[in-house]
Amino acid sequence: MMKITPAKRGRPQKPDSASEVLPPIRVTAKQKETYKDAAKFAGLSLSAWLKEAAEDKLSRQLKSGAK
Repeated sequence: MMKITPAKRGRPQKPDSASEVLPPIRVTAKQKETYKDAAKFAGLSLSAWLKEAAEDKLSRQLKSGAK
């Protein structure tokens, strides 16, 4: 007799996760509010805005050859 295994519940796991966690950074309350306001103005989450800002900075540095 064949044993029927019930289907697993939930979304299947993705084969390779693009998510990594960075260590927390320390900012002043004013910096945090400024970042949150900029993210809101751009229509992004704070996390997405920070990633975009970091990518922009990296791109400019690589183009200029600066450190």
